[in-house]
Amino acid sequence: MYDLLSEYYDNLFTFNPKLKDFVFPFVTKGQQALELGSGTGRLTHLIGQLGMDSIGIDLDQKMTSIASTKYPNQSFITDDILDYLDQTNQKFDLMTCFGNTIAHLDSQSIDHLFRQIKLHLNKNKYFIIQLLNYTKILSQKPDSLPDLVFNNLVLKRNYTYLKDEILFETILFKDDDIFELGKQRLYPYTHMALIDKALQHGFESSFYGKPDFSPYQLNDSHVYIVLKNI
Repeated sequence: MYDLLSEYYDNLFTFNPKLKDFVFPFVTKGQQALELGSGTGRLTHLIGQLGMDSIGIDLDQKMTSIASTKYPNQSFITDDILDYLDQTNQKFDLMTCFGNTIAHLDSQSIDHLFRQIKLHLNKNKYFIIQLLNYTKILSQKPDSLPDLVFNNLVLKRNYTYLKDEILFETILFKDDDIFELGKQRLYPYTHMALIDKALQHGFESSFYGKPDFSPYQLNDSHVYIVLKNI
């Protein structure tokens, strides 16, 4: 799916400039940061600009290649995020997981992720998650997400609801060409389900509806979860 999409990713998925002010309070200058599911590297680069030594991990080689070309002073690694965490001995002062990354992990993998975050995140430091507001999605059950449009490109994102999963289909239209990018199973974790998991693993939590720290509301498109390793 992401191999073809990566070429157009930054144009279709705009980067919110308010993320700079959102991430800033959790930055420890001169220390290590890790982004899980770094895509084309924009958030990894932002955290680097704020003074951290930031690393981006993504499973898609083309994404990490684009990120490395755009931001040659940052470090990007092509790997499965759980495999990377299993193998590294490094500790971090900030870890992030934005976008749809976490929805690709089944329940067993989510527990695995939180165990590894607990091991690799320094005490009193932060793991920040951004994901779609699946509480809203599961209550309204839309057939699709809003189309993403840029010049001659249109990305359609369709949902089929299964028992505990969503079948996610993406189709890219470019001029007169149609590219079926494939279907993936997503695990639509609500923010409260993730927070419950985090509490079980020894984190404090807070959550917001927007990157300006606005209180969460059901109609928000995304949720921002801040977890503190205590």
